[in-house]
Amino acid sequence: VVDPSYLLFAYLSPDFQREIVARTNSGATVDRIALKELPSFPIRIPKLQEQREIASVLSALDNKIELNRQINATLESMAQALFKSWFVDFDPVIDNALAAGNPIPEPLQARAEKRAALLAASAADTRSPNATDNTHPTQTAPHTQSGTTAPATPLQPLPADLRALFPDSFVFNEEMGWVPAGWPSGLLDEIAHYGSERISVGEIGHANYVSTENLIPERGGVREASSLPTSEWVPAFTDGSILVSNIRPYFKKIWMARRVGGRSNDVLGFESRLAGAEEYLYCLLCQDKFFDYMMATAKGTKMPRGDKKAIMNWQVVIPSDQLMREFSSIIRGFLLSAQARSEQSLSLASIRDSILPRLLRGEIRIEDVHQSLAEVV
Repeated sequence: VVDPSYLLFAYLSPDFQREIVARTNSGATVDRIALKELPSFPIRIPKLQEQREIASVLSALDNKIELNRQINATLESMAQALFKSWFVDFDPVIDNALAAGNPIPEPLQARAEKRAALLAASAADTRSPNATDNTHPTQTAPHTQSGTTAPATPLQPLPADLRALFPDSFVFNEEMGWVPAGWPSGLLDEIAHYGSERISVGEIGHANYVSTENLIPERGGVREASSLPTSEWVPAFTDGSILVSNIRPYFKKIWMARRVGGRSNDVLGFESRLAGAEEYLYCLLCQDKFFDYMMATAKGTKMPRGDKKAIMNWQVVIPSDQLMREFSSIIRGFLLSAQARSEQSLSLASIRDSILPRLLRGEIRIEDVHQSLAEVV
């Protein structure tokens, strides 16, 4: 009688949701639906073939949105893995130290053994008579500004010109432990600042307003806002701003903006002091250590709020300007690709939400929907 997928979409439709709201019993502690009344909720049940066609169209949209999410998660993971390799594990510095015969600090010995094995394997591949290129094309990052390429994962040695940007030895820092020689320790304030510009609410809409409510936890990006502020002016953000929710930092809500818009006062807007290093700053602020520090210095218990002054006193190791820009140029393609997929998913979700009730009411034909979707996709 009923296709299960069709029934799911019917339950999710605005008509059925309004029916739920109208029949909800308000309790002293929690609202509820009387299960004995549920069978009497009205629902349109067309012929089984039509149900399956409707479910097929809507499922295709959902599947595409989910595929975009998975690809974006992979791209984000690749960017973060490369950041960790370069600026947390210091793999290129270890590689250079091994090549130069410089001592490796004891805490880094285990990592150095893995890197030595990797370098040996890479050298063997290069010497192989059948080898033409030891970098698999699908694992290569976009071209950098200097025209070179770099591995998209830390499982490959860097090209010589990129390795030359890294030191070949370590020094001990009282606050940070063993760090690359020549990389000073400093405060976040030395490489970033809070944006101070403001924007009129009349210039923003649901697509470019960011509050802590529409930032997605666990570095999930941002969704379209459900409401806009009532004030006339709000803090602004621009292309390259990194937005972080300042409420309950343990949710790890962060997003790198690729457009101009407005944000709530509970969303911090970080801007890189070094032009061209925005992606480096984004990956730095994505680290668990940053959110742990925000929580450790936060104010309040029930709803902890980050201390803006304390946040800027977070201690970091600072690479050279050239290296921060080089890293940013390498992963920029990853993040831009992810942003494009996110925009597409928002568009597909909007289409799904607009055609869902009309399909279920029988107001539009499946043939018309197929044609329209083909044009959009």
